[in-house]
Amino acid sequence: MAIWLQLRRWMGNKLFELNNRNLVVLLLLYIIISWLLLVWAGEQELTSDITLFLYYLMVTASTVGYGDYSPVTSAGKWIVILFIIPGGLSLFAALLGRIATVAIDYWRAGVLGKRKLKMDNHILLLGWNGQRTMNLIRMLQHEETGKRPIVLCSRSDIENPLPGEIGFVRVTSYTDELEMKNANLSSASCIVVDNLEDDITLSAALYCANENPNAHLLAYFKDEALSRCSANIVRMRNVSQRSVRKCWQKRQSTRDRALCIRSYWPQPKG
Repeated sequence: MAIWLQLRRWMGNKLFELNNRNLVVLLLLYIIISWLLLVWAGEQELTSDITLFLYYLMVTASTVGYGDYSPVTSAGKWIVILFIIPGGLSLFAALLGRIATVAIDYWRAGVLGKRKLKMDNHILLLGWNGQRTMNLIRMLQHEETGKRPIVLCSRSDIENPLPGEIGFVRVTSYTDELEMKNANLSSASCIVVDNLEDDITLSAALYCANENPNAHLLAYFKDEALSRCSANIVRMRNVSQRSVRKCWQKRQSTRDRALCIRSYWPQPKG
């Protein structure tokens, strides 16, 4: 009795748990049992050829019902009524539910920043500062239309602010190698670091300069002294004074200029 109770408990916990493995097992059992029942009922036309049988089973189970094949015996008709159609509808609904769940989970992973992005030559933004970051993204979208994609990488507990428009990756640290791989840091062509805290900005900028020395790296610091100090450390091998002055001339507001210039170079004269 105890063995039966344990077996029943195991079947309740495992067999009827709707996962991919159990769904495949139930589908195979459904096909095998349907074939055996139709053979027993004497439906030779439906069971003599495996391709014909699978065609008839799928058409009937999904209630499409073309009518080109049907059972001819009374027993075969009752099998279709009591087992094939109800079982097929249940499995069909379970399969659609599983596909929908996987699709939703995949979409939610992108919104929550838990999915690895597959892109290169993109603009990577490290940091979230609310409306200021949104303004920066909108500005980049206007200038990069049809060019480089934009990826936001944030430590803040937020969701993708612009799903479908930008990529989003959520991390716990900007210096974590495994997490930063999700943002494809090594393939970014431009990296903009803008955080509320200068120490986080500095560590992120140094890490990015080491991992992707070929990218244009721009960082915003509140502390002017720290900005000059970090310039001497990083050396910014790939962003020249000329490119910075060009960026400065294109920006009209002080805030936008700060995002481009104040990071590693003193304000250009003129």
